[in-house]
Amino acid sequence: MKHLFVLFFILTLGFSSCLKKVEGVDDLTTNIYDTAYSGASWFYIEEAYSFFNTLGQPRVMVLCIVPSNATPGLKPTSFYTTAQVNAEDLGLIYAPKENDGSYEFYLDVSDDGTDSYCVTMAVYNAEDSTSINGFTECVNL
Repeated sequence: MKHLFVLFFILTLGFSSCLKKVEGVDDLTTNIYDTAYSGASWFYIEEAYSFFNTLGQPRVMVLCIVPSNATPGLKPTSFYTTAQVNAEDLGLIYAPKENDGSYEFYLDVSDDGTDSYCVTMAVYNAEDSTSINGFTECVNL
């Protein structure tokens, strides 16, 4: 049994890095995980609204959706991205996969007194700790 576990572990490691060995992977442009992605924005803003938190502070909630058709066929259980709303850097955030295969990001930010909120999100690449394929979408309250 121990040998079977070791064999499974080695095969898992081997298959998880197999794309690194395929020539031309760095030139792919159709998947949001491709470093040279050339498609349209892979997320959209569903809604944005202002509210007061439990401390009575004004806040803004922006709901961003990564639709299931924007992600590859093998969908991870969580989607990681870096995000910024106007001047507020939210850093690395994640969303679990929804039942329909999409990902929903609820971005809770300070109310900066403007009516326009621009969200910049980029796909987080954990392998080399970088963000790729950033897009900016804006919404008015």
